[in-house]
Amino acid sequence: MLGMIRGRLGGAGAARYREDLIQRLNHVLSQLDRGWEFIRQHNLRYNEADIPKMKQRYEQLREVLMEADTRP
Repeated sequence: MLGMIRGRLGGAGAARYREDLIQRLNHVLSQLDRGWEFIRQHNLRYNEADIPKMKQRYEQLREVLMEADTRP
Protein backbone atom coordinates (compact mmCIF):
# COMPACT_ATOMS: atom_id res chain seq x y z
CA MET A 1 0.00 0.00 0.00
CA LEU A 2 2.83 2.40 0.82
CA GLY A 3 4.32 1.84 -2.64
CA MET A 4 0.97 2.58 -4.26
CA ILE A 5 0.65 5.78 -2.29
CA ARG A 6 4.12 6.88 -3.32
CA GLY A 7 3.56 5.97 -6.95
CA ARG A 8 0.01 7.08 -7.59
CA LEU A 9 -0.70 9.81 -5.10
CA GLY A 10 2.39 11.92 -5.69
CA GLY A 11 2.37 15.17 -7.61
CA ALA A 12 0.03 18.10 -7.84
CA GLY A 13 -2.76 16.19 -9.61
CA ALA A 14 -3.43 14.06 -6.55
CA ALA A 15 -3.21 16.83 -3.95
CA ARG A 16 -6.93 16.76 -3.12
CA TYR A 17 -6.90 12.98 -2.63
CA ARG A 18 -3.91 13.27 -0.29
CA GLU A 19 -5.59 16.05 1.68
CA ASP A 20 -8.74 13.95 2.10
CA LEU A 21 -6.77 10.88 3.17
CA ILE A 22 -4.61 12.84 5.60
CA GLN A 23 -7.71 14.41 7.14
CA ARG A 24 -9.33 10.99 7.56
CA LEU A 25 -6.15 9.50 9.04
CA ASN A 26 -5.95 12.38 11.50
CA HIS A 27 -9.53 11.66 12.54
CA VAL A 28 -8.84 7.95 13.05
CA LEU A 29 -5.65 8.67 14.97
CA SER A 30 -7.50 11.10 17.24
CA GLN A 31 -10.01 8.36 18.01
CA LEU A 32 -7.22 5.91 18.78
CA ASP A 33 -5.69 8.51 21.10
CA ARG A 34 -8.91 8.53 23.10
CA GLY A 35 -8.00 5.11 24.44
CA TRP A 36 -9.18 1.59 24.61
CA GLU A 37 -12.49 2.29 26.34
CA PHE A 38 -13.56 4.63 23.54
CA ILE A 39 -12.54 2.14 20.82
CA ARG A 40 -14.31 -0.72 22.57
CA GLN A 41 -17.56 1.22 22.71
CA HIS A 42 -17.53 1.73 18.95
CA ASN A 43 -15.98 -1.43 17.59
CA LEU A 44 -15.96 -4.77 19.35
CA ARG A 45 -13.80 -6.48 16.70
CA TYR A 46 -10.58 -5.10 18.12
CA ASN A 47 -8.85 -5.84 21.36
CA GLU A 48 -6.59 -3.60 23.38
CA ALA A 49 -3.41 -5.18 21.98
CA ASP A 50 -4.43 -4.15 18.43
CA ILE A 51 -4.43 -0.42 19.20
CA PRO A 52 -0.65 0.28 19.15
CA LYS A 53 -0.23 -1.65 15.89
CA MET A 54 -3.15 0.17 14.29
CA LYS A 55 -1.84 3.53 15.44
CA GLN A 56 1.63 2.79 14.06
CA ARG A 57 0.23 1.77 10.65
CA TYR A 58 -2.01 4.82 10.38
CA GLU A 59 0.85 7.12 11.36
CA GLN A 60 3.07 5.50 8.74
CA LEU A 61 0.42 6.01 6.06
CA ARG A 62 0.02 9.64 7.08
CA GLU A 63 3.79 10.22 6.93
CA VAL A 64 3.99 8.77 3.41
CA LEU A 65 1.09 10.94 2.27
CA MET A 66 2.67 14.02 3.79
CA GLU A 67 6.00 13.22 2.10
CA ALA A 68 4.20 12.83 -1.24
CA ASP A 69 2.57 16.21 -0.60
CA THR A 70 5.95 17.93 -0.38
CA ARG A 71 7.38 16.42 -3.57
CA PRO A 72 7.05 18.44 -6.79
